[in-house]
Amino acid sequence: MSLSQCHFDRPTSHSQVQTRWTLPAGKKIFAPSVKLLDIAINPNKPSYFPALVGAYACVKRIQLRLNNRLVDLWTSQAILPYLIAQSGDNEKQFGINSILYGTGNNVKYDTASKLLTLERPLVDANKATIKLPVYLDLLNNIGIIDDALEIIIDWESNVNKLLCPVDPNDPASTFSIDAPYLSYETLNGDYKQPDNVPYRMWLNDQFSVPAIATNTTMNQYEIRSNAFNKKTLGRMMLVNTPSSINNCIPNQDAETLFNLFGYYQSTPMVKENFNVALDGRNILTFRNVNNDATKLSVAHDTWGEAVFVTNGHIHANKSVLIDLSGSPLNGFASYGCVELNSFVDKELAVTYRRFSDVVATYPTLAEQLIINAIAEVKCMLVKGEKVYL
Repeated sequence: MSLSQCHFDRPTSHSQVQTRWTLPAGKKIFAPSVKLLDIAINPNKPSYFPALVGAYACVKRIQLRLNNRLVDLWTSQAILPYLIAQSGDNEKQFGINSILYGTGNNVKYDTASKLLTLERPLVDANKATIKLPVYLDLLNNIGIIDDALEIIIDWESNVNKLLCPVDPNDPASTFSIDAPYLSYETLNGDYKQPDNVPYRMWLNDQFSVPAIATNTTMNQYEIRSNAFNKKTLGRMMLVNTPSSINNCIPNQDAETLFNLFGYYQSTPMVKENFNVALDGRNILTFRNVNNDATKLSVAHDTWGEAVFVTNGHIHANKSVLIDLSGSPLNGFASYGCVELNSFVDKELAVTYRRFSDVVATYPTLAEQLIINAIAEVKCMLVKGEKVYL
């Protein structure tokens, strides 16, 4: 008898807004194997996926329910590029994985320019696969699911967040999504779902930093959040999104950057500095450090190394990507991280500073800034019910 069986289930219901699968109890599903197969996006104009996330951009929200109880939820799109970049180096993502997962961020060497370029298949060239444990940490930790399972996918509806145009002057205005399959393995044998499962959920809060109106200006902002109260937090990531990028209407200085990475980028700011205080105590001990390399090293120390193109964390004089040749701005991976590992009993305070002496030349670096603060919230599944630790 086979130790496992593979299943390919059509959805219980499907629309251009939401797709839902329901699976009965007693199936002994091997949770890390859960995937969506044959994802087909059909734009009305030739398009690419955003280079940092590929086909994963099609998901806006995921709910995972066990016995009709919501136990895991994912809505934190801003963190997605880092989670995907952690999943493998360029060699692992090259070739067949590029086709399967539609990541589109595989680096190739361009012999003519002696620069790098990104291999980007057209959105409708291949059907894509996405691994749900990238979004839902419970699937990484529970092992076996024997309860009745329901998975609900809300699809991204904003064409400008999902698709990057092949011709910037002729972008797609509509698209459709074919009903994908849910793929998973079931195990044969005396396997049981554990009673107690520790896992993480991603909780997102947004901070708004005002625009800088004048040149040669260093502004400091004190931001407070009660979104994380009465929860135990692990790590926190801060993602920079200028308001024009957040609204998918880029300024001229960021048009080339946006056509490559779209909404899914974290844009470096000038001489930025940040800290997070918990109960009045600053988490980071350094003072007045405005160093892009330090910010990158703290992110890698906190979250683990993620594979991005060289100098993605700064706006360099010349990008190593031929795709960004001549682009005024070319930084796209500026992630700030802190490690909290504490129960939040009061407000969480964030201090943020940035500088600008190029308001007119580079408006994207001086406009209103949206900072997505995404924290790991520590949870426990106790006999099928989610409990915050």
